Amino acid sequence: MPDHHPPAPRSDRPPETGAPSRRKTVPALSYELYPPRSAASTESLLQTIEALAPTVPDYVSVTAAVDPQRRVQSMALLSHLIFETPLRPLAHVLCTGVTEMQLRELIHELLDLGVRGILALRGDRDPAVEPGPEELPFARHLVDLIRSVERGRAAQLCAGNVSIGVAAYPIKHPESTSVHQDLEVLLAKQRAGADFAITQLYPEADDYAAFVSRARRAGVELPIIPGIMPVTSLRRYLRICDLAGLEPDPLLAHELETADSDAERHRIGVRSAVHSARAALDSGAPGLHLYTFNQHEAALDVLEQLDLPRPTPSAGLAGLIPASQPADGRPIRIYEETAVTISNDAQPAAFPTATILGYPRIGPNRELKRALESHWAGRSDLEQLESSAAELRASTAERLEGLGLAQASAVPGSYALYDHVLDTLIAVGAVPTRFGDLRTETGTVDRSGEFVLARGDDARQPLEMTKWFDTNYHYLVPEIGAQTQFAAAPGRLLEQLAEASEQGRSLRPVLVGPVTFLALAKDDGTAAEPIEPLDRLEELLPIYGEILAALKAAGAEWVQIDEPALVADHSRLSQQDLRAAIERAAGYLGGLDERPQLLLTSPYGDAGELLGALTGSGAEAVHVDLVRGGLTDDQLGLFTSADAPVLVAGVVNGRNVWRTDLSAALERLEGFRDAGARVSVATSNSLIHVPHTLEAEPELDPEIRSWLAFADEKVREVAVLARGLAEGRGAVAAELQEADEARRTRAAAPGVRIDEVRGRTASLTEADSQRGTAEQRRAAQAERSFGSGRLPVLPTTTIGSFPQTGEVRRARADHRAGRIDDTAYDGFLREEISRVIALQDELGLDVLVHGEPERNDMVQYFAEHFDGFATTANGWVQSYGSRATRPSILWGDVSREGEGLRGEAFTVPWITWAQQQTDKPVKGMLTGPVTILAWSFVRDDQPLAETADQVALALRDEIADLEDAGIGIIQVDEPALRELLPLRRADRSAYLDWSVESFRRATSSVDDATQIHTHLCYSEFGEVIAGVDALNADVTSIEAARSRMEVLADVRAVGFERGLGPGVWDIHSPRVPSTDEIESLLTQALEHVSSELLWVNPDCGLKTRGYDETRTSLEHLVEATARVREGLAASQAASVETAEATAV
Repeated sequence: MPDHHPPAPRSDRPPETGAPSRRKTVPALSYELYPPRSAASTESLLQTIEALAPTVPDYVSVTAAVDPQRRVQSMALLSHLIFETPLRPLAHVLCTGVTEMQLRELIHELLDLGVRGILALRGDRDPAVEPGPEELPFARHLVDLIRSVERGRAAQLCAGNVSIGVAAYPIKHPESTSVHQDLEVLLAKQRAGADFAITQLYPEADDYAAFVSRARRAGVELPIIPGIMPVTSLRRYLRICDLAGLEPDPLLAHELETADSDAERHRIGVRSAVHSARAALDSGAPGLHLYTFNQHEAALDVLEQLDLPRPTPSAGLAGLIPASQPADGRPIRIYEETAVTISNDAQPAAFPTATILGYPRIGPNRELKRALESHWAGRSDLEQLESSAAELRASTAERLEGLGLAQASAVPGSYALYDHVLDTLIAVGAVPTRFGDLRTETGTVDRSGEFVLARGDDARQPLEMTKWFDTNYHYLVPEIGAQTQFAAAPGRLLEQLAEASEQGRSLRPVLVGPVTFLALAKDDGTAAEPIEPLDRLEELLPIYGEILAALKAAGAEWVQIDEPALVADHSRLSQQDLRAAIERAAGYLGGLDERPQLLLTSPYGDAGELLGALTGSGAEAVHVDLVRGGLTDDQLGLFTSADAPVLVAGVVNGRNVWRTDLSAALERLEGFRDAGARVSVATSNSLIHVPHTLEAEPELDPEIRSWLAFADEKVREVAVLARGLAEGRGAVAAELQEADEARRTRAAAPGVRIDEVRGRTASLTEADSQRGTAEQRRAAQAERSFGSGRLPVLPTTTIGSFPQTGEVRRARADHRAGRIDDTAYDGFLREEISRVIALQDELGLDVLVHGEPERNDMVQYFAEHFDGFATTANGWVQSYGSRATRPSILWGDVSREGEGLRGEAFTVPWITWAQQQTDKPVKGMLTGPVTILAWSFVRDDQPLAETADQVALALRDEIADLEDAGIGIIQVDEPALRELLPLRRADRSAYLDWSVESFRRATSSVDDATQIHTHLCYSEFGEVIAGVDALNADVTSIEAARSRMEVLADVRAVGFERGLGPGVWDIHSPRVPSTDEIESLLTQALEHVSSELLWVNPDCGLKTRGYDETRTSLEHLVEATARVREGLAASQAASVETAEATAV
């Protein structure tokens, strides 16, 4: 063998890192050593240490064993390195086969000795042997443990914290399902706090570069150091390959086998190692880790042939391992630090492996609702409101981190005070023309202006409000005209970003995407010819560009752009229009130079062929709703190429409250990963549609509760799936088993399937949904006289509920708490009903309502009287602004509570009491089957149509009892008919068939003289006008005030010939409409609807309004109706006079 001399330092040669650097870098160098087991091996090891020391390695890794005998040997070697040599040790710790307590003691002992670097490994484990109950199952848990010990010794370690290395696998680990799972495992170790990684062996020289490329795309940011082994023994080589699950290189094995001497085998091994090392360094490796087997000759030859630059021994060491500082203060013989940079290419922040698209904004105890309403009522100022909102944001972020979203940018900034569409409107400065005076020098409105847009003022109605896709959330509709100004105003986004940064958090700001923003907007009506808002896209895109640039400059690493418009068919936009718009918008945003990384989302459905516009845009991550949508093989291929975005897989349902089938979801995720996609786990959409947490429901039936997942529980499910994807099913076996058991118990639970209920729905026939013709019914109803006589032209009424005062709410709460008994509560309700009837009589309304003081909610009240439902105490979900509802949980087969299959009537006592207080007709008030489904969390184990029929029959029983009690007008509200309309046209016909049929089955048992009313609110009425007509109701009331009767054009276009009550008072705003305003709306309505068919009513129920505004508004409604009646009478008289004169 040749003499061995350490290579001369070559500080003049720039390192081949493949990345720009602020200063010259020297590749890191390290060796792996083993504690000796005999005197001879000890002497050999000491010679190796002495020979390697002049190469100035940055550290040497040494096994630190827990086993008592080997532990003594390990500690002796580590102590020798620390106190007798210039070398810096990296303790090599395995967690297999030992308890957490033993490992904790070992780590403390290492730190006491002065070790400041630990290589955390799981170690080889028999796959058939389950880890013991006190054993750490994976290396990431060992990293967690080391960090835990470190935190406990923070004061002692302040001048030299612990650096942790982990293993990386360029070739698939023997126990992994794929190389992609290996990357997920490495990411898990990175998240746990690892600082760097060393690769295990790999057979081909190019394997390192390919692995690093995959790892960077997956989000691994750790420095990755190639592990190189000079192979000088065929027997050792084959054993190592067997342990690592590698296929031996047949050429190398052949050369070693046929070599005629040890010197030849030495030459072959060095040559192979040099080839691999040079390829790694040329690809940008930050250093080399040489597996020496306690022999220095081959390692030194490798270094000599590489001519690796090293610091001079007098300059000393630096690198990944902090300087050792033993607790007893003994001097340590180490070199002084020099400026050596160890790093791979600078990489952008990886997308988190677990995330959500949004989180409930109202607060677990409705903190935001109370803060907003206190401010609007003048009880608190703007500073107090902003402070309350900031506290809620901080507590939300902290809670989400604790639930498993601890990675940077995992928490979305979905913190709208009123509405997220309104937030985006403000950010892009799209202030409607009629609110132009509210625009400030920032180019947009301030907080007080925001609330005027949302709630209106004395002079202006607020922005129109409608349903957000097919949910029960309401958004404010932007008004875009030819003259609408756009201006980048990211101030609030920047404030929230800075706020999070000050708290040590990395926030992901969220914007409604430009295509969705414009597709959901309406023409502002200021031009002679209406415009299509989407035609303003080219002017809006640079505004988004400015916002993104500002966010990047402020430190945002990721920004979320929501484009749910892609999953729906739009009435005024073709698929071609939408495709052109999203290709242009996504491509523009993805191509911006100055921007954070982008997550483009498509929640609430299936983006279909438009998904390619997102994946091909240059965005770094793309979300897919995998609950309402899916991925074809071709679409999955969009995520598997080398430059493909991260697949943010929305597998956890954000719309319903049932637990996720974790086993099935994990199987889907594994399939995506194994196909080559980089996968992040997410919810299908924002969690604003579900309550905060099951922790707030201690009174909920424990069995039913075990089937559910609210927002917090869904976040945990996301985190569990991400962990299972990263670490394998064994890491989450308990969670998978628990979820599987919940599904089994739910399917078999009593009440989920009741034969008698199912037999009744199965016996329904076509005759059960038929009534007389509209003409027959009108004739019979016209002849019906109530105590006050027949109804006048333009009959006035309200939709149902009257203000729920604090007194009403307190009485209800006292009754629930047992502070007042049934008799006292019953008496209170009857007094309240009498008061409401008297007020309506006084105001001069024609058809009265009882006011619904006994009802907490128009759906929950029915759920409390139907079997198959459960209700919550704190399951609040935002409806709009500060308003929230508590959806009930429909878990089983449905019928009325009480004896027998038909159960007992529950609305009849209140309606009949109200009717006894007046001669005028009082409407029976029910909620329709579709709305009960839409505003509940409905069982997902059978088709909606089957459940709707069960609810319809329960309502049919109640309607029959009302009619038998003499109630001649019965209103069955279906405000959610449009809400459940499928987003794709191809699916709508089937939906309208069963939804209409369920309503008709509920209402068709009545006599022709009994008048059936229904009510729809905040719907795109024109899209379901045929379905509304098919409901076969005698009178339909609809929301129309905010849209200034626009909906009536649809009514006239289809020839709607039933009674119609377009709302003339927008009750969702506190403003009181004037008599003149209501008269004007009625005059407009008469241009589309004949006076014989027109009814006069507010837009919706009055539950959320106060009595002062209610009284005044209804006075104006009655006065305006009287004026119009007078005008109609005068016009009719004039027509008669003209006819008579003509006849003469």
